[in-house]
Amino acid sequence: MNLSGTLSSRICSLVRLTKLDVSYNSFTGNIPKEIGNCSRLLSLNLQNNQFDGQIPSEMGNLSSLTNLNLYNMFSGPIPEDLGNLSSLIQFLAFTNNITGRVPHAIWNLKNLRVFRVGYNGISGSLPSEIGGCESLEYLGLTSNELGGNIPKEFAMLGSLRFDSLG
Repeated sequence: MNLSGTLSSRICSLVRLTKLDVSYNSFTGNIPKEIGNCSRLLSLNLQNNQFDGQIPSEMGNLSSLTNLNLYNMFSGPIPEDLGNLSSLIQFLAFTNNITGRVPHAIWNLKNLRVFRVGYNGISGSLPSEIGGCESLEYLGLTSNELGGNIPKEFAMLGSLRFDSLG
């Protein structure tokens, strides 16, 4: 399928929507802020489209969300509100134009297993709060603008099997 156009703000009028996968299409434009009203959404896959603009902070309202795949052309920072996604297991936002620091609240997501944000412009350093990601198995931060020392709390990530910090 090769769908195109913009993602309608009316998509969330589907009150029982639990999975939205529009990957590998030709959607363009911003993600509507109304996406935050999709209260039952468990999985959101926007991979391989031409979505751009900033990641809407309203996504932080998706309290049931477990999987979030944003591999596109997003720019700007990761919204602080994404730290509210307490059910989140997988966050994929590699190969975008994301800048700024990873919000500290992200590192307190106890269910987060996969965090991939390589090939962006993320800056700053890994904070000590990273030890709060008790379930983290894969950490992908390669090809960003990170610096500083790796905090001792990194050693507390007993489930970590792979990391790409380069």
